[in-house]
Amino acid sequence: MKTWFNIAACLTVAATAASVHSAFGQDAAPSMASPDSAICSMDDGGAARFRAGDRITLTEYERIDPDQLDRMPAKNAYPSYRLRAEVSGDFEIAEDGTISVPILGQFKAAGKSMAELRNAISAAFESTLGHVGVITIAIAEHQPIYVDGLVKNPGAYKYTPGLTAQHAVSLAGGYEDIKLESHQVLFQTMQEAGTGEQAKQTLERLLARDAVLRAELAAVPVATPATLIDLSGEIRAKELIAAQTAERETVLASNAAQQQQQMQLIDGAKQTLNVRKSQVETIDAAIERRRQRVKNLETLTSSGRLSEAVFEIAQAEYLDSLLKKQEVAVGIQQTQMQISDAQANLTRLKLDARFALQHEISDLELQIAQQGIVYRSHLATVSLIDANPNTPGAAPLTYNLVRRTNGRATIYRVYGSCLLQPGDLVRVFAGEGGASEYLTRSGGERDRRKEDQRDLDQRVEIKGASSESPESRAILSAKAADK
Repeated sequence: MKTWFNIAACLTVAATAASVHSAFGQDAAPSMASPDSAICSMDDGGAARFRAGDRITLTEYERIDPDQLDRMPAKNAYPSYRLRAEVSGDFEIAEDGTISVPILGQFKAAGKSMAELRNAISAAFESTLGHVGVITIAIAEHQPIYVDGLVKNPGAYKYTPGLTAQHAVSLAGGYEDIKLESHQVLFQTMQEAGTGEQAKQTLERLLARDAVLRAELAAVPVATPATLIDLSGEIRAKELIAAQTAERETVLASNAAQQQQQMQLIDGAKQTLNVRKSQVETIDAAIERRRQRVKNLETLTSSGRLSEAVFEIAQAEYLDSLLKKQEVAVGIQQTQMQISDAQANLTRLKLDARFALQHEISDLELQIAQQGIVYRSHLATVSLIDANPNTPGAAPLTYNLVRRTNGRATIYRVYGSCLLQPGDLVRVFAGEGGASEYLTRSGGERDRRKEDQRDLDQRVEIKGASSESPESRAILSAKAADK
């Protein structure tokens, strides 16, 4: 019975491994590459770019600016935003690397950064719908990773950022061979250290944002800090800077819109003030003429040469001019108050924006220090693990990483702490022969399965088992199934 269980287990693992290999692709024979630790970091600029098979979420808003022709605009009229549900939703990047967005058309997504795809969709949104669009893009789901070899449950598993080769083994149920139990110590350690990759990604984002904000505060072009380049590599560092710059542009645009509104209020109020001051000059001249006329008519009326009715009309016109001057004076005072309020609001907006910028930079300094401590602890843990990747007393393990690049599969020998990318295949072997075995199998498990059966045949013959024994019947059944 135990022998039959071993045969069934071999067949199950072989079938699953074959399906994984088929899913990964057989269009190009994999070539062996020398060990390269660079592939296990996020230095690869392509790691931050979209791939075929990724599912992304697009949320698109239409920006509605205040009506500039409104004669009585609201005191705080800011742009509003309306969700355009017909061009929003989840989209999967097809095998040809494109996504199709209703109304807007087809876009090349694979190989593009988030900023590049956002810019392309924004341009199409404005040209097609005639309005400025605010586009947000989020990764809904990456391609899965695949696990094969000495694991309990070979197959495909969901990819999450920071996933390592040993994490992948954990997803696959752990190691298959009971003799590898001592490797579980490494397992648990790697799971603890896995949080370090999240700390690295957070640290990268914080460093990029800090560089963008400091450049804005100093009013100078953004320079990529050497610390970020050392941590992420030059290509990814520049992409992080670009992403943070694009994110910051939304805030700057909002601040600029609010300040522009106050400046427009100031300009409009100044024009009104000039008009009212010119009215004062005209009214003063009319008042002087009517005052002189009232004086002359008063003399004639007192001498009886003019009726009092004419004098009263002239006097009423004079008083009306005085009233108009008073109204204009009140209007001038109100306009001057509007100008003062708008200037004060403009100054406040600028000070608030600068204060918020300085406050965020100070907050970033603290966050960078905290994440730096977490990440350095992660590096120390990984260095201890990678210094002795195989626990004494356990069978030596080999981790092979199969990664497709430019349509060709390449095999790398890596440590268990190697960071994975979407679509990677991780194969775990006992000993050092894993890579050559994979190359000679030509995409199937039939050869290994036959070797396992021949080995079992020999063990049964040595035991002198009869053709009617359960072991013999199991072997014959397995051979018949294989044929």
